[in-house]
Amino acid sequence: GDRPGLASSYHQLGRVAQLRRDLDAAEGWYRKSLEINEALGNRPGLASSYHQLGMVAQDRGGLPAAESWYCKSLEINEAFGNRPVLAATYRQLGMMAEERGDLAAAEGWYRKSLEIKEALDDRPGLAMSYGQLGLLAEAGGDLAAALDWTVRCAALFPELPHPATGPGPHHLARLTASLGVAALETSWQRYTGKTLPEQIRTFVANRPDEPKS
Repeated sequence: GDRPGLASSYHQLGRVAQLRRDLDAAEGWYRKSLEINEALGNRPGLASSYHQLGMVAQDRGGLPAAESWYCKSLEINEAFGNRPVLAATYRQLGMMAEERGDLAAAEGWYRKSLEIKEALDDRPGLAMSYGQLGLLAEAGGDLAAALDWTVRCAALFPELPHPATGPGPHHLARLTASLGVAALETSWQRYTGKTLPEQIRTFVANRPDEPKS
Protein backbone atom coordinates (compact mmCIF):
# COMPACT_ATOMS: atom_id res chain seq x y z
CA GLY A 1 0.00 0.00 0.00
CA ASP A 2 2.97 2.36 -0.47
CA ARG A 3 1.31 4.76 -2.87
CA PRO A 4 4.25 7.18 -3.27
CA GLY A 5 6.48 4.18 -4.02
CA LEU A 6 3.95 2.85 -6.52
CA ALA A 7 3.81 6.23 -8.27
CA SER A 8 7.60 6.25 -8.55
CA SER A 9 7.70 2.69 -9.90
CA TYR A 10 4.96 3.38 -12.44
CA HIS A 11 6.88 6.44 -13.61
CA GLN A 12 10.09 4.45 -14.07
CA LEU A 13 8.26 1.69 -15.94
CA GLY A 14 6.98 4.43 -18.22
CA ARG A 15 10.56 5.55 -18.84
CA VAL A 16 11.55 1.98 -19.75
CA ALA A 17 8.61 1.64 -22.14
CA GLN A 18 9.46 4.99 -23.70
CA LEU A 19 13.06 3.93 -24.28
CA ARG A 20 11.68 0.86 -26.07
CA ARG A 21 9.54 3.23 -28.20
CA ASP A 22 6.38 1.59 -26.84
CA LEU A 23 4.55 4.89 -26.46
CA ASP A 24 1.15 3.41 -25.61
CA ALA A 25 2.61 1.45 -22.71
CA ALA A 26 4.64 4.47 -21.59
CA GLU A 27 1.56 6.68 -21.53
CA GLY A 28 -0.32 4.04 -19.55
CA TRP A 29 2.37 3.87 -16.86
CA TYR A 30 2.70 7.64 -16.65
CA ARG A 31 -1.05 8.05 -16.24
CA LYS A 32 -1.08 5.49 -13.42
CA SER A 33 1.66 7.48 -11.69
CA LEU A 34 -0.20 10.71 -12.40
CA GLU A 35 -3.41 9.39 -10.84
CA ILE A 36 -1.65 8.63 -7.55
CA ASN A 37 0.26 11.89 -7.46
CA GLU A 38 -2.94 13.84 -8.10
CA ALA A 39 -4.58 12.08 -5.15
CA LEU A 40 -1.55 12.73 -2.94
CA GLY A 41 -1.13 16.33 -4.06
CA ASN A 42 2.49 15.55 -4.96
CA ARG A 43 3.21 18.52 -7.21
CA PRO A 44 6.85 17.65 -8.06
CA GLY A 45 5.68 14.15 -9.01
CA LEU A 46 2.91 15.65 -11.11
CA ALA A 47 5.42 17.89 -12.89
CA SER A 48 7.57 14.85 -13.78
CA SER A 49 4.55 12.99 -15.18
CA TYR A 50 3.39 16.02 -17.14
CA HIS A 51 6.87 16.40 -18.67
CA GLN A 52 7.08 12.76 -19.72
CA LEU A 53 3.55 12.79 -21.13
CA GLY A 54 4.63 15.82 -23.13
CA MET A 55 7.55 13.85 -24.53
CA VAL A 56 5.24 10.96 -25.46
CA ALA A 57 2.89 13.35 -27.26
CA GLN A 58 5.84 14.99 -29.01
CA ASP A 59 7.22 11.61 -30.11
CA ARG A 60 3.80 10.93 -31.64
CA GLY A 61 3.86 14.23 -33.49
CA GLY A 62 1.08 15.74 -31.38
CA LEU A 63 2.67 19.14 -30.82
CA PRO A 64 -0.37 20.95 -29.32
CA ALA A 65 -0.89 18.17 -26.78
CA ALA A 66 2.82 18.08 -25.99
CA GLU A 67 2.91 21.84 -25.45
CA SER A 68 -0.06 21.61 -23.10
CA TRP A 69 1.67 18.95 -20.96
CA TYR A 70 4.95 20.88 -20.92
CA CYS A 71 3.23 24.07 -19.81
CA LYS A 72 1.58 22.22 -16.92
CA SER A 73 4.99 20.91 -15.91
CA LEU A 74 6.56 24.37 -16.26
CA GLU A 75 3.99 25.97 -13.99
CA ILE A 76 4.93 23.65 -11.12
CA ASN A 77 8.67 23.59 -11.68
CA GLU A 78 8.87 27.38 -11.97
CA ALA A 79 7.06 27.64 -8.62
CA PHE A 80 9.49 25.19 -7.02
CA GLY A 81 12.59 26.58 -8.77
CA ASN A 82 13.47 23.13 -10.15
CA ARG A 83 16.08 24.43 -12.57
CA PRO A 84 17.40 21.18 -14.12
CA VAL A 85 13.89 20.09 -15.10
CA LEU A 86 13.05 23.60 -16.28
CA ALA A 87 16.09 23.51 -18.58
CA ALA A 88 14.92 20.18 -20.03
CA THR A 89 11.38 21.48 -20.59
CA TYR A 90 12.58 24.70 -22.22
CA ARG A 91 14.69 22.58 -24.55
CA GLN A 92 11.70 20.43 -25.52
CA LEU A 93 9.62 23.53 -26.21
CA GLY A 94 12.45 24.80 -28.39
CA MET A 95 12.51 21.57 -30.34
CA MET A 96 8.76 21.81 -30.94
CA ALA A 97 9.04 25.42 -32.11
CA GLU A 98 11.80 24.33 -34.48
CA GLU A 99 9.62 21.50 -35.81
CA ARG A 100 6.92 24.10 -36.54
CA GLY A 101 9.48 26.23 -38.38
CA ASP A 102 9.37 29.05 -35.83
CA LEU A 103 13.13 29.55 -35.52
CA ALA A 104 12.87 32.74 -33.46
CA ALA A 105 10.72 31.06 -30.81
CA ALA A 106 13.00 28.01 -30.84
CA GLU A 107 16.02 30.21 -30.20
CA GLY A 108 14.23 31.89 -27.30
CA TRP A 109 13.48 28.57 -25.61
CA TYR A 110 16.99 27.21 -26.24
CA ARG A 111 18.51 30.35 -24.71
CA LYS A 112 16.33 29.98 -21.60
CA SER A 113 17.56 26.41 -21.26
CA LEU A 114 21.15 27.53 -21.88
CA GLU A 115 20.94 30.22 -19.18
CA ILE A 116 20.14 27.58 -16.56
CA LYS A 117 22.83 25.18 -17.78
CA GLU A 118 25.42 27.95 -17.64
CA ALA A 119 24.39 28.81 -14.06
CA LEU A 120 24.63 25.13 -13.06
CA ASP A 121 27.88 24.59 -15.00
CA ASP A 122 26.24 21.59 -16.66
CA ARG A 123 28.90 20.99 -19.29
CA PRO A 124 27.21 18.08 -21.12
CA GLY A 125 24.00 20.12 -21.12
CA LEU A 126 25.89 23.14 -22.41
CA ALA A 127 27.38 21.08 -25.23
CA MET A 128 23.88 20.02 -26.25
CA SER A 129 22.54 23.58 -26.14
CA TYR A 130 25.47 25.06 -28.05
CA GLY A 131 25.12 22.35 -30.69
CA GLN A 132 21.38 22.96 -31.06
CA LEU A 133 21.83 26.71 -31.35
CA GLY A 134 24.50 26.12 -33.97
CA LEU A 135 22.20 23.96 -36.06
CA LEU A 136 19.40 26.49 -35.61
CA ALA A 137 21.61 29.32 -36.84
CA GLU A 138 22.62 27.20 -39.82
CA ALA A 139 18.97 26.48 -40.61
CA GLY A 140 18.40 30.24 -40.59
CA GLY A 141 21.26 30.75 -43.05
CA ASP A 142 23.71 32.38 -40.61
CA LEU A 143 26.76 30.16 -41.04
CA ALA A 144 29.07 32.49 -39.11
CA ALA A 145 26.85 32.30 -36.01
CA ALA A 146 26.51 28.56 -36.53
CA LEU A 147 30.29 28.24 -36.46
CA ASP A 148 30.55 30.34 -33.29
CA TRP A 149 28.02 28.17 -31.43
CA THR A 150 29.69 24.99 -32.65
CA VAL A 151 33.10 26.21 -31.52
CA ARG A 152 31.64 26.74 -28.05
CA CYS A 153 30.39 23.16 -28.11
CA ALA A 154 33.68 21.66 -29.26
CA ALA A 155 35.82 23.76 -26.90
CA LEU A 156 34.06 22.61 -23.71
CA PHE A 157 36.26 19.53 -23.32
CA PRO A 158 40.01 19.06 -23.80
CA GLU A 159 39.71 16.18 -26.25
CA LEU A 160 37.97 16.10 -29.62
CA PRO A 161 35.72 14.40 -30.35
CA HIS A 162 34.29 14.04 -26.85
CA PRO A 163 31.20 11.83 -26.30
CA ALA A 164 29.31 14.66 -24.57
CA THR A 165 29.61 16.89 -27.64
CA GLY A 166 27.65 14.46 -29.82
CA PRO A 167 27.90 15.35 -33.52
CA GLY A 168 29.22 18.85 -32.71
CA PRO A 169 32.82 18.19 -33.87
CA HIS A 170 31.55 16.80 -37.16
CA HIS A 171 29.39 19.89 -37.66
CA LEU A 172 32.52 21.93 -36.89
CA ALA A 173 34.40 20.18 -39.69
CA ARG A 174 31.51 20.69 -42.11
CA LEU A 175 31.12 24.39 -41.29
CA THR A 176 34.88 24.92 -41.56
CA ALA A 177 34.81 23.36 -45.01
CA SER A 178 32.22 25.98 -46.01
CA LEU A 179 33.73 29.03 -44.27
CA GLY A 180 37.44 28.24 -44.27
CA VAL A 181 40.05 27.57 -41.61
CA ALA A 182 40.66 31.30 -41.08
CA ALA A 183 37.07 31.71 -39.91
CA LEU A 184 37.52 28.82 -37.49
CA GLU A 185 40.77 30.30 -36.16
CA THR A 186 39.08 33.65 -35.54
CA SER A 187 36.07 32.11 -33.83
CA TRP A 188 38.21 29.84 -31.66
CA GLN A 189 40.38 32.77 -30.55
CA ARG A 190 37.30 34.85 -29.77
CA TYR A 191 35.59 32.27 -27.55
CA THR A 192 38.55 30.56 -25.91
CA GLY A 193 41.21 33.28 -25.89
CA LYS A 194 43.65 30.75 -27.36
CA THR A 195 44.98 29.87 -30.76
CA LEU A 196 43.42 26.96 -32.59
CA PRO A 197 44.94 23.68 -31.28
CA GLU A 198 46.66 21.48 -33.81
CA GLN A 199 44.39 18.62 -32.73
CA ILE A 200 41.36 20.62 -33.90
CA ARG A 201 43.07 21.74 -37.09
CA THR A 202 43.91 18.12 -37.95
CA PHE A 203 40.41 16.92 -37.10
CA VAL A 204 38.61 19.40 -39.36
CA ALA A 205 41.19 18.94 -42.13
CA ASN A 206 40.43 15.22 -42.23
CA ARG A 207 36.70 15.99 -42.39
CA PRO A 208 35.45 12.80 -40.68
CA ASP A 209 32.08 11.52 -41.80
CA GLU A 210 29.19 12.74 -39.67
CA PRO A 211 27.73 10.00 -37.46
CA LYS A 212 24.51 8.49 -38.70
CA SER A 213 21.56 9.40 -36.43
